[in-house]
Amino acid sequence: MARAPDWLLTGFVGLASVLFCLHHWFTPPVPARAGGLGQGTLWGIFTGLFSTTVHAGGAPASMYLLPQQLEKRLLIGTMAMLFGLINLMKLVPYALLGELNAGNMQTSLVLVPLVPLGVWIGVWLIKTASQQLIYRLCYGLLFLSGLHFLQRSLQVWW
Repeated sequence: MARAPDWLLTGFVGLASVLFCLHHWFTPPVPARAGGLGQGTLWGIFTGLFSTTVHAGGAPASMYLLPQQLEKRLLIGTMAMLFGLINLMKLVPYALLGELNAGNMQTSLVLVPLVPLGVWIGVWLIKTASQQLIYRLCYGLLFLSGLHFLQRSLQVWW
């Protein structure tokens, strides 16, 4: 089975992210909607697929979770647990593919000291920022990452 080129997957997730945010910003507000088992399964598959292939799993996870308007700690905690588990599940396949090489491990070791700082900033933000600000940041960062994915995808043509 032929694998879709990375630029196609990256472009798809980028376009979907940008359109999702624009729809949220420029249509009348809607009440929170609960995600069902079918939707959760579908978005979970997209999250795992895009996380593994083009490191863009945050976009489909956000598109599923943000409309539910979860309490900010539940939203951020769910994302943290989700990607912790996804990244653990990727270890074996990545190792079998030779992606856990000395260069990648060295980069990881250099970045490890920044983890406590990132955790501290995240905890501080959740404690001090309002629910509305957290959601504004989530939509804004999703939009910016969507633009980034589109730009990366379009580089193939330039």
